[in-house]
Amino acid sequence: MACVLLNGCVQYRWDKLDASENDRTIQLTSCKAKALKDLPPDNVIQSSNVTRKDKDGKKYTDKTYSTDDANRYNRDILIDDCMYQHGWTKTEVHN
Repeated sequence: MACVLLNGCVQYRWDKLDASENDRTIQLTSCKAKALKDLPPDNVIQSSNVTRKDKDGKKYTDKTYSTDDANRYNRDILIDDCMYQHGWTKTEVHN
């Protein structure tokens, strides 16, 4: 259980020898733009129904909607690949 809690605290930072914060921002923005162009969002709408009873015992249904970008995970892989190809290393940062 402690491992699960610790993994939630891990963040990553892109590093490259002799590169500035500005260099990182420019490269990461470029990689994100390319990944977004190559693999645009695929927003999937999901709905769920919850049936409840009011105080008089009458049933009613609440419907909720949510969206999720089905391409988000694969786009993150493209961003990582782009950064690695440009000489950046992903470094684990503990908070």
